[in-house]
Amino acid sequence: MKKPAVLIIALILLFSIFPTTTNATSSLVKKFPYDTNQIIVDDANGYIYVASSGAETEYQFHKQRILFVRMNDLSIERIYEVPVEDIVLFQNKLYFTGVGLGYIDVKTKVLTQIDSEYLTQGLAVDKNKIYYSQPGGSNVHPNSVYEYDIKTKTREEIHLGRFHPFRGRIALELDRLNQVLYVSLTRDSSSEFGAIDLSDKSYLGGSYLSTGYSQPLILSDDDLFYSSSKISKDDLGTVVGVFPDYTPIHVKDNYVFSRTAIYHRNTFEKVANYPFFTNLRDGDVASAVGTDRNNNVYFVTTGMSGIKIQKHNMNLASQPRFYDIEGHWAEREILEMQKLGIVGGKSKFAFSPQDTVTRAEFTAFLLRTLKIEIPSTTIAEFTDVKPGKWYYHTVNTAKNIGLVGGYNDGTFKPDKTISREEMAVLLVRALESQGTDVTPDLSELDKFKDQNQIAPWAKDSVSVTLKLKLMNGTASDSYGAKQIATRAQSVVTLKRLLDK
Repeated sequence: MKKPAVLIIALILLFSIFPTTTNATSSLVKKFPYDTNQIIVDDANGYIYVASSGAETEYQFHKQRILFVRMNDLSIERIYEVPVEDIVLFQNKLYFTGVGLGYIDVKTKVLTQIDSEYLTQGLAVDKNKIYYSQPGGSNVHPNSVYEYDIKTKTREEIHLGRFHPFRGRIALELDRLNQVLYVSLTRDSSSEFGAIDLSDKSYLGGSYLSTGYSQPLILSDDDLFYSSSKISKDDLGTVVGVFPDYTPIHVKDNYVFSRTAIYHRNTFEKVANYPFFTNLRDGDVASAVGTDRNNNVYFVTTGMSGIKIQKHNMNLASQPRFYDIEGHWAEREILEMQKLGIVGGKSKFAFSPQDTVTRAEFTAFLLRTLKIEIPSTTIAEFTDVKPGKWYYHTVNTAKNIGLVGGYNDGTFKPDKTISREEMAVLLVRALESQGTDVTPDLSELDKFKDQNQIAPWAKDSVSVTLKLKLMNGTASDSYGAKQIATRAQSVVTLKRLLDK
């Protein structure tokens, strides 16, 4: 059984905690009659599914409920009086554990009880399979997880390897793509987790954590969150980082919601406390958080004023902010060019500003800056630019309009990193295509003691980019012609080109 949670919500704060958030447009707050363990937001059907542990004064097991709450007005449409520990939405069925197994068809609202013989907890669902745990009994191993076959109505016990044989609360998360089941076990003074390869039911390893209250287990993209830690899926014994305050209960884009504060998922830095949180003794803490595709955030909270459910539209930007550019000298230009769709990150959350740029990548950036459309069919221009490569039509288009050239052997070398002098040549060709005066002024090179290192074919272009302030030297007396351009440098020069 989950303990009744002391709960919270923060709304006004959320205008400022997300760097990419715009002004909120709406919020809705309502009293809520039931304490809440978990919520699931179902955009497709317009509901918030609530797993309730009872009203403020009803914590008996038989008073647990599943509620269907309308997303639009937060009104309760339907209540199912059923013992519930965990809920999972899969293919329009809301599965639950508590006493046995069951599901509610969210279309027809019909409840089906699969099994009602044992107490159950933890839940993960795949096509034709349900994974759950039993918390113990006279002839039940307390740390066993079961795989229930929906078609044959049979179950198979999955042993949990090195897990200690003590009773505790088990939580489950399923990586459906890789068929890995993550399992966490929490006892009074400690927690541990591990992973099971479902193809052969083998134990993949895990980790021990010295924390002892009920822990949610969250799988988000390639990250696994457990207790206060983010753990590597590639090495289950490696803690990537630790959130300094309490357990994550929801993850949205770059941000991790804990019970009292919001953190950045990659830097682990606190973004903000919830504004009405004071302390654990008499303050508010969050018990459930959910988000929808329209950037609404749903909280269930409790405190001195009672339990509430709240909906807040945060208008989160569709593109996440990159965690590795905060405070970087090119941060402003990177964000502006990202917003225009000219550049993107190396991953969902990282821009990697110090990484190098290939000739193909810079060509793509340049065409987007010039708003040149790339046709779906092009004629091959280089022997090493092959059909099927992401840059095939991009490079061919740039060659056709005279922006890029190749090498004497007929190659383009798309994966070769681009130097600063090569970048200068392409920038000047872009300026010339727009009708800009590109008359060189070689006196611009006189201040650089390494000007002799600039290739003869690049000197005119370098002087033009200096004169028009598209590029600078790497130092007051050094140009660095042969240095490889970084992603940050390329974005800044292209932003200056765009502003011409």
